[in-house]
Amino acid sequence: MKNKSIKRPDVAERNKSQKQRDAVSSFMKGKPSSRGMLGKKHTKKTKNKIKVKNKKYKPTEQMKKKLSEYNKLIGRKPPIMAGEKNPRWKGGFTYLQKLEIKAGRRKPDKCELCGRIGRIYFDHSHKTGNFRGWICVRCNTVLGLVGDNIETLELLIKYLETGEVFKP
Repeated sequence: MKNKSIKRPDVAERNKSQKQRDAVSSFMKGKPSSRGMLGKKHTKKTKNKIKVKNKKYKPTEQMKKKLSEYNKLIGRKPPIMAGEKNPRWKGGFTYLQKLEIKAGRRKPDKCELCGRIGRIYFDHSHKTGNFRGWICVRCNTVLGLVGDNIETLELLIKYLETGEVFKP
């Protein structure tokens, strides 16, 4: 093993580092240092400034009016809200109403295939786009998984009836 000589800081360096530690500790305690800085604590002036900044801003009606005029002047528009939620909505059809018009009948409370109550969806043919019926999530998922293929559905029916696998 080699003996490493340990360098000891001389007295001037030790005093300098001690001064730095003292300055840091006084800063953290909020005591003024030689430079006149304050740490975590604020002066009375600073505290008052912070209180004024943190007060809740409540615009008056006159300020709101001026702001809306300014927004119109520069072309800024209010956030987009669809349908009846939009305060400027004057009527027209909602999405559901458009679907009911396209279907030719109102949306029922139950699935037209299985009679299940719950979420009801507008079912349509993906080839023609024509409305087929109002069906529940489960029925809609089944039709989607078989790809609207009648042969696959017939094979599934035979499988359920007999329990045997039929090869096409």
